Amino acid sequence: MNKGKIVRLFKTLTAVGFCAFVAGATLTSPVSTAYAQQNTLRIAAVVNDDLVSVYDLKERIELTMLSANLKDSNQTRQRLAGQTLRQLIDEKIKLQAAKENNVSVRDAEINGQIAKIESNNKMPSGQLLRILQARHVDPETLRSQIRAQIAWAKLVGRKLRRRVNIGEDQIDEVLNQAKKDADKQQKRVFEIFVPLESQEREVEVRQNVDRMVNQLREGANFSGMARTFSHASSAGVGGDRGWVLPGDLPPDLQEVVKKLGPGQISAPIETLTGFYILKVTDTRRLGGDKEKSELTFSQISLPLVSNNSNGRQAVIARAQELRKAIKGCADVEAQAKSVEGASVVADSKAKLGDLSGPVRTQVENLKKGETSQPISLDKAVLLITLCDRTDGESNLPSRREIRQRLTMQRMELLERQYIRDLRQAAFIDVRL
Repeated sequence: MNKGKIVRLFKTLTAVGFCAFVAGATLTSPVSTAYAQQNTLRIAAVVNDDLVSVYDLKERIELTMLSANLKDSNQTRQRLAGQTLRQLIDEKIKLQAAKENNVSVRDAEINGQIAKIESNNKMPSGQLLRILQARHVDPETLRSQIRAQIAWAKLVGRKLRRRVNIGEDQIDEVLNQAKKDADKQQKRVFEIFVPLESQEREVEVRQNVDRMVNQLREGANFSGMARTFSHASSAGVGGDRGWVLPGDLPPDLQEVVKKLGPGQISAPIETLTGFYILKVTDTRRLGGDKEKSELTFSQISLPLVSNNSNGRQAVIARAQELRKAIKGCADVEAQAKSVEGASVVADSKAKLGDLSGPVRTQVENLKKGETSQPISLDKAVLLITLCDRTDGESNLPSRREIRQRLTMQRMELLERQYIRDLRQAAFIDVRL
C-alpha cells in the first residue's frame, strides 16, 4: 500500500487509559476524575490528517446507548467501543472524500434531519436536543453523525448516480411480477448490515453481530442501532428499507423475511459481503385491502313459493335460465319482468367485506357485467350482476417508485465498493 497503509487497524482496545475511560462514570475521587477528564483529550485514532479523540468516542457511545435504549454499564461500553470507533473512522473518511469533491452540508440540512427524527418519533420540536442535554450528551455528537450521513449521500449521488441506468423493461418486469403477487403478503422490513471487510476479522464481526441480535431481542431500539452501526443505505432512516417487493431482496434474505412475523428479529444472516439483521414490523396485502373493495350491483330476487326441495330446485333452474339472458346491468330490469314475482334492486353499493358468506363467495371474483350463479337463501334465490368495482387502495408501486428502488439497490453495491476503496487508500492509526 502507499499512503493508505493501515497501521494497527482496529486492534483490541485494552490500553489502561481506555479502561479508565470506560469506567469513568463510576470514578468519584478528585484525582480519578481529573485523570478521566484528561484522558478524554487523548487521541483514539488518526485518519489521514484528522483525529478521533477519546472524547468523540465517549460521546458517541453515550449517544448510542441513549438512542438504542441500551443498559448503561461498563460492560456495554466496552462492547460498543470497537464498533463505535470503526464507525467514527468511517465517518472521517467519508467527510474527507466529500471535502475533496467540494461537497458541503449546511446547518439547515442538519436541522431538517433532526426535525424529521423528532417527527418520526412524535416529539415536539427541540425535544431531541433537550433530551441529549439532560443526559449529558453533547448535541454536536448527533449533529456530526448526521453531517457525515448527508455529506456521504450527496457525494455518492454525485459520483455514482450517473453509473446507474434503469431501463423501462426492468421496471416492467418488477411491476408485472408485483401484479402476479397481488394477493400475497407484503412486509415492511428494517435492516442492519455489517460488512465483512476481511476474512481475518470474520470471528470478531460475527461476535459483534451476535451481540447486537441479543441486545435487540432484550429490548434495544432497532432504529437506534441501525443509525449507529449499519452500513446499508437505509442507516440514515433508522434501517427502514420500506415495504419489500418480490425480488427486492436476495433469495437468502427473502427466505428469512417470509418466516418473520411483525415484531420478530432474525438471527444474523451471513452473505458474501457481510452480515444482515432483519426485522419485520408490519404486513399488508400487496394488491391492497380486498375487504374495502366497493361493489356496485343490480340484484334480482326470485321468491320461494314452496320451500320443499322440488320447489327450490325449480326456482334455481329458472334463475339459471334468467342468468344466461342477462348480458349486463342494463338487461337486469327487462329480464326480471319475464319472471312472475321477481323483484329488482338496482345500483346497490356495498363493500366486499360487508357481504354475507354465500353472497360474497359468488360475487368476489365477478368481472364487470357478469352475473353470479344462483344464490339460494332461506326465502329467495338471488342473482347479482356486477355493474362496477372500485378496489381498495392498491399497494402496488408506481413506475417512479420501482425506478427509485432499483436505483437504490444498484447504488448500494457501488457505494460499498467505494467506501471499501477509500478505506484501503486511507492512513488509519488506532492509538488505543
